[in-house]
Amino acid sequence: ESTLRIFIGGLMGVPIIVIAAIFMMRYIFRLNEMRAEFERQSELLHLTLGSIDQGISMVDDKLNLVVMNDRFYELLDFPVEQMPVGTPLRKAFEINADRGEYGPGDKEQIINERLALAAKMEAHQFIRTRPDGTVLEIRGEPIASGGFVTTYSDITVRIRAEQEAKDAQARLVDAISV
Repeated sequence: ESTLRIFIGGLMGVPIIVIAAIFMMRYIFRLNEMRAEFERQSELLHLTLGSIDQGISMVDDKLNLVVMNDRFYELLDFPVEQMPVGTPLRKAFEINADRGEYGPGDKEQIINERLALAAKMEAHQFIRTRPDGTVLEIRGEPIASGGFVTTYSDITVRIRAEQEAKDAQARLVDAISV
């Protein structure tokens, strides 16, 4: 009789185990679906960032580069292998300072000034002419979680066209005034 009670008690536990197993399988299936969707969304984001003509970087609240597209590396002539995801922004400033991108002066002071500006996490926009003549329009916007997103646009052709138009206008004014 005690054996029968144990057997019946065990049989009563089987449905609970089966139900728990079904819930566990559904949970695992849902996790796999979510993981697949995350991977799909990540791939779409990667494709999107790769097709944009602008360089894009995202810096987190600790001033680490956490997103950079290929155009970012290309426009700024940064070596990909020296600047993987997670690289401190300081490294980018050091590379630029070593190449003379910021002009003359004490490199450490220049780097620290730029880091201090970046740490403010404020919107910014400026134009910088690289030593190779490339003119970049650089715009940064803070993000809610801390950090900021910066875009780098090559505006060299536009700047040259504007200068040519000014030169042509000046020549025309000179020709008319003679």
